[in-house]
Amino acid sequence: AMLPFTLTGAQKRVVKERDRRCVDCGGSDLLEYDHVPDFSISNQTVVDCLQLRCAACHRARHVRGAW
Repeated sequence: AMLPFTLTGAQKRVVKERDRRCVDCGGSDLLEYDHVPDFSISNQTVVDCLQLRCAACHRARHVRGAW
């Protein structure tokens, strides 16, 4: 069984087509799917709660607690 925070292939395609690049810096390398608000708050993995971020911006957002 999939973990609750695991994205489906369809979800990944929709988010990647919508965002295309990191929503923070516009970068296109090492893109990751980020839960917004954080999964621990929303407890859901839906397209409306997902954003593409590069690894550096994703890490920075969680370090500064900006959710």
